[in-house]
Amino acid sequence: MLDHARRPSVARVRPRPGPSVAAPRITPARPLGTRRLAEVLAARSLSPAAAPEGDAPDEQDAVEPTSDSGVTTDSGDEIAAVNDVGEVPAKDEPEVAAAAPPTAGASGFVDGGRTGTIRWGDPPLAGHVCAHAFTPGGQTGTTPWGPAGAKNNEGLGSIQSEVAASYGGQAGVAPAPAQAWVQNGTGTMQVTRSYTGVASGNQGNGYFVTAAAAARINAHEVGHVNSTKGFHDADLKPLLDKILSYTQAKAGRGTGADQAAATAALKTTLGLPAAWTAAKTSFKNHDTAQNKPGGPFDTADKASGTYPVDAGAGNVAGTAFAHRIKTPGEAAPV
Repeated sequence: MLDHARRPSVARVRPRPGPSVAAPRITPARPLGTRRLAEVLAARSLSPAAAPEGDAPDEQDAVEPTSDSGVTTDSGDEIAAVNDVGEVPAKDEPEVAAAAPPTAGASGFVDGGRTGTIRWGDPPLAGHVCAHAFTPGGQTGTTPWGPAGAKNNEGLGSIQSEVAASYGGQAGVAPAPAQAWVQNGTGTMQVTRSYTGVASGNQGNGYFVTAAAAARINAHEVGHVNSTKGFHDADLKPLLDKILSYTQAKAGRGTGADQAAATAALKTTLGLPAAWTAAKTSFKNHDTAQNKPGGPFDTADKASGTYPVDAGAGNVAGTAFAHRIKTPGEAAPV
């Protein structure tokens, strides 16, 4: 007979299954149709949620424009994009990528291209004093040209990033004089221009825009971008290139009996800081004068004979529109 009291016990450990995790239920996104347009516009008008403490917009890692101009080229009321059948695409499905942020310490002009789509024909936001791509309608007081639509995104005359020149050098060793240079990554300015375009078709607000008219409207915005680049190249680039040639990485040097004298000589050669201020002022004045609302660029483009016009009310594919936007060479859309 076995002595059960003295028999060693062996515990059996059974693995316990982990908690079951239900697979996430994926609900297909429902496209936003025209019946929800009012709901979308109402949602866009709500105030954004408060940012966490310490993350206020003016405390985030952003480079502020050096211009205090709040006026943008062809600025309009940025509302939901509308596709060719009058539906509003989901906000999390942008049609084009956003422009890259400015790079501190980099010089040059950045063509940000088209960064989004906006409806043609909506009234501009109250208080906006700015031009935008237009159909003939003129300018009255501070009212923007024509209906809201395609627009440039950056302020007139604005510079998106700038780093003033700072200096370095080395003491002279007889008979060689002391030397001075501009520190790498300083003495730089970067200008970015991008635009928000329009799509063709039913805008969902009584406007219809032909494909040719939409392309011509967007070409107008590209023209503003190119115009600003021309002023960058004429007013800023010569000085920036000269400064670059005197950076530590390049061969240019200021020389003098000692470090202070070498730095003073370098500033004289570059004309700094006066030339820096003059270049910025010249660029701002030229860009603003040429590309301002209803300014020379807009006036010349309107008079080109190719800018879109309003064919008035009519039906397109069985839908009634109050406005049909087309190019002058096109027949009215039906």
